[in-house]
Amino acid sequence: MIESITKDFNIKIENKYTYTQRNLLKFPHKYQYSKFEGNLFFDKIKEDRLSSISFFENRLHKVGINNNILTHQEYKFNTNLILKDFLIYLSNSTNEILIKEKIVIHLLIKRFEVGKKLYLTYDLKEIRKSSLEFEELLNYPLFSLVLYKYYSITKTEERFVYLNAILKVNDIISSVKSDFILSDEIYYSKKAFESELKIIGELI
Repeated sequence: MIESITKDFNIKIENKYTYTQRNLLKFPHKYQYSKFEGNLFFDKIKEDRLSSISFFENRLHKVGINNNILTHQEYKFNTNLILKDFLIYLSNSTNEILIKEKIVIHLLIKRFEVGKKLYLTYDLKEIRKSSLEFEELLNYPLFSLVLYKYYSITKTEERFVYLNAILKVNDIISSVKSDFILSDEIYYSKKAFESELKIIGELI
């Protein structure tokens, strides 16, 4: 149907998923100005994610596979929340703990939506960045996977808040995938894309 319309009216459609064509950590995208593309959007994003999975599979084969089991240290340090340890803690947590930490996750999503970056540390009181460092690459797939856990246990429209953030976080990963060189970074990025594709498969 869509193909017929675009052909009849000579509408040119960009076949590539354009959001990941440049480094999104250096050049954040303002998604509020994006045009609606319907199911074509999901086709493009699926192709982008499959390509990224293939990239990470090849890279993982080259660097070797470790046990890739992450254990968290104490994620609270003085008045700060250490993001990586907090995300590892949540990734290994029960649904009850996820629900308990839901307010913090929503604040992290809110902070992420502003600058499209994840910082090393946040103050515990208001969950505002307390570090200027945002290039801890492992934080991005970990955040995506934690959001996937929240999406999976949420049965209301709120789940699309998580999906929206997952798409944007994974866009960042895809746009800088060549920078992922450590086994854990590669392994969890691959898992993040696979989890996203599960959601897309359910929606279309």
